[in-house]
Amino acid sequence: MPNISNIWDPFDHRGLHLLHLNVNSLLNKIDELRYISKVSNAAVIGITETKLDNSLNDSEISIAGYKVIRNDRNRHGGGVACYIKENICFNIKDIFSNKVENIFFDVLLQNTKPFTIGIFYRPPNHMDFLKDILEDFSKLLPETNDLFILGDMNINIFHNNRMILENTKNVPTVPNTTPIPSIFKQYADFCSDFSLKQLIKSPTRISRTSSSLIDHILTNAHEKISNSGVIDVGLSDHQLIFCTRKITRTKFNMHKYINCRTYKNYTPDIFLHELSNAGFLNYENFDDIDLAYSDFSDKLIAIINKIAPFGKNRIKNNSEEWFDREVFQAIQLRNKLLSKFKKNKSNLNERLYKESKSIVQDLIMNKKKTFFENKLNENIGKPKDLWKTLKDLGLKMKNNPATSICLKTGDTITFDAKENAENFKEFYSKLAESLLEKLPPAPKRYGKEYLTNFYKGSNSETNNFKFSKVSQKDILILLNNIDSTKAAGIDNISGKFIKDGAQALVLPITQICNLSIKLSSFPKYCKVAKVIPIFKKGSKTDTKNYRPISLLPLISKIIEKVIHDQTQHYLSEKNLLYKYQSGFRSSYSTDSCLSFLSDTIAKGFDSGLYTGMILIDLQKAFDTIDHEILIEKMKFLGFSKNVLKWFQCYLSNRIFFVSINDCISNIGNVTCGVPQGSILGPLLFLLYVNDMSESVDSKLLLYADDSCLVFQDRDPKVIERQI
Repeated sequence: MPNISNIWDPFDHRGLHLLHLNVNSLLNKIDELRYISKVSNAAVIGITETKLDNSLNDSEISIAGYKVIRNDRNRHGGGVACYIKENICFNIKDIFSNKVENIFFDVLLQNTKPFTIGIFYRPPNHMDFLKDILEDFSKLLPETNDLFILGDMNINIFHNNRMILENTKNVPTVPNTTPIPSIFKQYADFCSDFSLKQLIKSPTRISRTSSSLIDHILTNAHEKISNSGVIDVGLSDHQLIFCTRKITRTKFNMHKYINCRTYKNYTPDIFLHELSNAGFLNYENFDDIDLAYSDFSDKLIAIINKIAPFGKNRIKNNSEEWFDREVFQAIQLRNKLLSKFKKNKSNLNERLYKESKSIVQDLIMNKKKTFFENKLNENIGKPKDLWKTLKDLGLKMKNNPATSICLKTGDTITFDAKENAENFKEFYSKLAESLLEKLPPAPKRYGKEYLTNFYKGSNSETNNFKFSKVSQKDILILLNNIDSTKAAGIDNISGKFIKDGAQALVLPITQICNLSIKLSSFPKYCKVAKVIPIFKKGSKTDTKNYRPISLLPLISKIIEKVIHDQTQHYLSEKNLLYKYQSGFRSSYSTDSCLSFLSDTIAKGFDSGLYTGMILIDLQKAFDTIDHEILIEKMKFLGFSKNVLKWFQCYLSNRIFFVSINDCISNIGNVTCGVPQGSILGPLLFLLYVNDMSESVDSKLLLYADDSCLVFQDRDPKVIERQI
C-alpha cells in the first residue's frame, strides 16, 4: 500500500503544475479543493462538471491566491471553471462556439514564450464534439505556440485493458476483441492531425466492474513536460490528473509580500494620547494654505509612523479554521482506501472506500456548520464581527483578486512593474487630450448669449453664493462617519486613523477647512492622486483595458465635503439643477430615472403617441470637462468671485502618479476633467451638463455619463427625422 503522505511529491519539483478534476458539483467540494490547491501549489486547476449557475457568487467558490474563471451551464450538469494563480498574467481567448463547454487562455510568463491552456468538457452524448471544435481548432493552432488541453473528454482510450492512443493514425482492429467505437477513431485522427500527444496513461474513473481513461491532457509540446500522471484523490468518482511544464529563469513560486502597517503597538487610546502632544498650531492664523496643511500632515504622519510603522508581511494562504487535523486524517484514510481498491476491486474494498468517502463529506459539512454556528452566536450584538463571519461564509460580493500586470509595447511584453507604471502614466496623461481632439467644435448657439438667456430668471444672481465658515460640530460628524477601511492616498493616512483620532483632529481640520474658505485656496498636497490600474475586460496586455482607480488624501475629502454640502444646498434652494437629473442627487437614483422613463412611454401609449429613444453612453465624460467652460457656467449660476477662485484653485495644477506593486511612475499632469475619486467631481459634472439638458427638442433623462433622449409624436416619420 503506498505511503499516502507521498502522493503530493510530484509537486515538490520545479515547474508549472497544471491540474484537472471532474469534480461532479463544485460547491460542495470547494473546501477540499482549497486544501488540494495548498498542498499542490498548482499554477492552474481546471474543473469540469462544476454544476453552477449565475445565482452563485465567485466568492462562494473562491480559493485564496487564485483568480477563478467560469463557464457555467446549470445546477444539474456540465460547466467548466479554472483557477489561475494570481501572480500569473493571462489573457482569456474567446475561440470556440457555445456548442462546447470550454475555457481557453494564454499564459504570459517572463522569459517564456506565451502558451495556451484550455479546459474542455465533452458530455457523453455529444457525438458531434470533434466536428464542432474542428474549424475553431484549425484557427487556434497557427496563432499559438505551445498548447495544453485538460479535460473530461468522455472518450475511453483504455480499451480492452490496453492503451490504444499510442499510434493514433489508422488504428487497427484487434481480432477477438470488442470493436473500437467510432468516436475514438475520430478522436485518434484528430490528435494525429494536430500533433497532440495524450499524457495520461492510467485509468481516471474506476468502479468495481470497469476502469476507463476518460480524463485527458493533450499537448503539442510534450518535450516540455517534466512529469504527468494520476493522483489518487477520492473527491469525486474521477481521479485528479496533472502535468508539470518546465519553466526556466522565472521566479514563479516566490512568496508574496505586501508593504503594510504593523498595529502591534497601536491602540486608539495610545493614538489619542500622542495626538494630544502633537503641538498642532492655530491654522486659521496662517496666510498660506500649503504651509498650514504641510505642518498639520507632517505632524500627523510622524505620529502614525511611530506607533504603526510600515513593514513587509508575507501573505499566507492558510487552510480554513474548521479544516482541522481530524479532517486531514479522514482524507488520508479515504485516499489510502482508494489506492487499495484500485489494486484489488473486491466488494469489501469498494465498501470501505465508499464509506470513508461519505465520512469525509459529512465530517467537513458538520465541522463547517458547527464552526459558523458558534461564530454567529459569539458575534450576536457585534455587527462588525458578525458581518465578517458572514463574509467568510461566502456572502460577500468581493471581486476576484487582481492578477499580475504585464503590458505589450510593440512586439515586447513588459513584466517590470516600474516600466508598466510609466506606461500607464503616459497613457492616462494623453487619454483625455486625445479624446478632446476628436470632439467637434461646440456650436455657436452655446455661447455666452445662450447661457445668459438660459439662466435668465433662474433664481440666480451675480455673487449670490458665498461659502460660510464650518463648525467643529459639523467636522466631527464627518470624521466619525468616515469609513475606517477607506484606502489612503499619497500620505498613507487611512480612514482608521482619522476616525480613531477624531476627537483630537477635529480642531486642526476645522481650522484648515476654514482657512481654505478664507483664502479661496485648496492645498496643493491634496491635489496629488495615486492611481491604481484595475483590469476591466479584453486583453490584459493593453493599457486601455484597465480602469484607473484614483486615491486622494482623505483629509482633502473632508474639505471637499464641506464645499460640496454648501454648494448642493445652494443649488437645491435655488432650484438650479435640471429637473430630470437622477444621478448624484439626494432622493434620486437609477430607479427614479427608469420609473420616469417607463411612465413617459406608458403615457405616450395612452395618448396615441409613438416613442423613440436615443441611448447615450459618453466616453470619459468626467475626464473631458473643460475647466474654462465650467467656471464660465458657474458665473451664470450666481457663484461669487471668491467661490469661483476657490474652484479654479481646486481644479488647476493637479498631478498624479501610477502605482503598481509599490513601484511608482513619474508625475503626470491633469489638464482637464474633474478629479476622479473626489467628492466634488460628480456635482461639477452636473453643473457642466446642466444647460444642455433643455437644449434639445425632446426630454433628456440624465443619470451620469449615461443619458436617454426621448422623442414622442403621433407620426413615426417625425420621430425618425428627429433621431
